[in-house]
Amino acid sequence: DASNQGVIYKTTDAGATWAKAYTSPDFNKFSSVTLISGTELEVVGKNAAGCGTFLKTANGGDTWTPVYITRKLDVSTNSLNAVTKITDTLSIAVGKDASASYGLIYRSTDAGATWNLAFSTLDTNTFQAVAANFQAITKITDTSAIVVGYDSSNYAVVYKTTDSGVTWTKVYNNNTYSRLYTAVKVSETVLLAAGEGFSRAGIIYKSTDAGLTWASAYNSSADTVFCAIRSLTAVTATTFEAVGYNTRNHGVTFISKDSGNTWGLAYTTSTLTPAADYRQSVFAVSETVAVATGWDSNNYVGLYR
Repeated sequence: DASNQGVIYKTTDAGATWAKAYTSPDFNKFSSVTLISGTELEVVGKNAAGCGTFLKTANGGDTWTPVYITRKLDVSTNSLNAVTKITDTLSIAVGKDASASYGLIYRSTDAGATWNLAFSTLDTNTFQAVAANFQAITKITDTSAIVVGYDSSNYAVVYKTTDSGVTWTKVYNNNTYSRLYTAVKVSETVLLAAGEGFSRAGIIYKSTDAGLTWASAYNSSADTVFCAIRSLTAVTATTFEAVGYNTRNHGVTFISKDSGNTWGLAYTTSTLTPAADYRQSVFAVSETVAVATGWDSNNYVGLYR
């Protein structure tokens, strides 16, 4: 919020109404939330000291308890950008160090109760870093997942695990400006990843071999739309939505009805007051209801349905 205190909002009617459920004086940025079980959820972010933070709830989000704060001796001050449940016991969180010089992956094997640093692109023996800013993680199977982001040249990177997050391998590195912020699973072999390219053109890549290789599926500059795509969600098995904000800072929504092969502009908040609408995430509640989040030019929270 305006006081740099992390806030969590809750809805019990599929996003029609929202109420503030939690305000933290110690943690000033929450980045991502994942469902662990029926009433257990976990959020990640960073605190005022610049350390990655994990909070967990066991009652559907009514109360929250810190469960882990990343130590500076892990590698550096850092922030966490995303967390995802892989199985009932395994969860994985990703982020970066303070200068975005190297990517970080944390792993929990007890439903988010405790966490350990599983992987870093910094070699702690030589202190040589492979630059990476990890933005999102997507489950493929119970033992495999991908992490997407970008390197110090703003080239897209994708890392993959096939052993439940114990080890990670870089499987893709683009050679042109392309920041990846989000990814979604279509099937166990088909994946989508999205972000921004030159002049904030929205980019969507598609993989048909479980993340090993990627090809461009859409570039919004072809439709004269320049929009950083921040989030993807599956609506049905073949319908997907993407949200972000354009160069005029208006919220934008794209939709694909053929498993990500083709995309079209679905919505732009061009008349919003105040004008800025920085859409950051989207989640399909059902085949007809989706919820998007973000903030406006006054840093007021925006919840859209």
